[in-house]
Amino acid sequence: KDAESTEKGGDERELKGKKGDLDITINLKRESPTTTKVEVTARENLAEWDKEYAQDVLERIVKAS
Repeated sequence: KDAESTEKGGDERELKGKKGDLDITINLKRESPTTTKVEVTARENLAEWDKEYAQDVLERIVKAS
């Protein structure tokens, strides 16, 4: 993890890191006391995204919870 930010009393968090040439961003937004919306992006550069890797990261998060 390269960077982390928290907003709105912890209801929104953003984690950033790298995996090889990919810039990974994970956004977490608390929707209710038991539900969190998770968005993962994996970007190679400004024009290219690795949707498969982003989906893999999301699946790992879901399995860990």
